[in-house]
Amino acid sequence: MHAVNLNRFNSAPADDLRPLLGHCLAVPRWVDTVLTERPYASRQALLTAAGELAGRLTPDETHEAMAGHPRSASAGR
Repeated sequence: MHAVNLNRFNSAPADDLRPLLGHCLAVPRWVDTVLTERPYASRQALLTAAGELAGRLTPDETHEAMAGHPRSASAGR
């Protein structure tokens, strides 16, 4: 699944959205929480919630996110 509008994001099955969110931030707890907090009233509400949740990552999750980042993954080649 590629980019989706807010209505689709709010109504799509969680399993359909996991890969999309995982590309944004490869931390399963973050992905699960963003999905659990649906529906979002606006795009801005979604972005605010996602940012606040990202700000609460543990040090291990931050390392996990960095390791899953495309630039980090390709740097090891």
